[in-house]
Amino acid sequence: MNRFINALITIDTDKVKKDYPSPSRDSKLPTAVGPSYAYMVASGATKVENQGSWHLKFNAVVGDILRAFAASASDNFDDDVMIYGFKSNTPNVVVTSEFAYKSYKKSIVVGKPSTPPDCEDRKFSFFEAEVIDKGTVTYNVNFALYTRNDNGQPELKGYYYWDPTIEVLG
Repeated sequence: MNRFINALITIDTDKVKKDYPSPSRDSKLPTAVGPSYAYMVASGATKVENQGSWHLKFNAVVGDILRAFAASASDNFDDDVMIYGFKSNTPNVVVTSEFAYKSYKKSIVVGKPSTPPDCEDRKFSFFEAEVIDKGTVTYNVNFALYTRNDNGQPELKGYYYWDPTIEVLG
């Protein structure tokens, strides 16, 4: 049975905004940020190493599904991030299929704990790929950063990319 391995990417938007105050406004030419501006944690694999880093290692077998999500360090409350591209930049090494954008609507529990719970529908978006082989790949993760304007509404700050490494141990 194939497993779902969930990788959450957390981006330190305060640090990104401070160090890159004038980012690209062209989604095809995003501004590069270094490895210390984001980190990954994963669940669903039998063994995960380097949690909270830019170089994530985990056990997976052919056919397992890797899902990648992103959030700002404030969980998109103050600043919002949205991945818009997830591509390998390691030539001649294929560890996963190409990542594809997926979006689903599911009910979530909101507000205070209650019986029965208060629920609302929410859209969940992520990038998903199938594990094809073991190995190490560096990816370009493109993301848009939104800050809140004076009315509290999200406003595009700019486009960036981060290049984490994922190692599938087999």
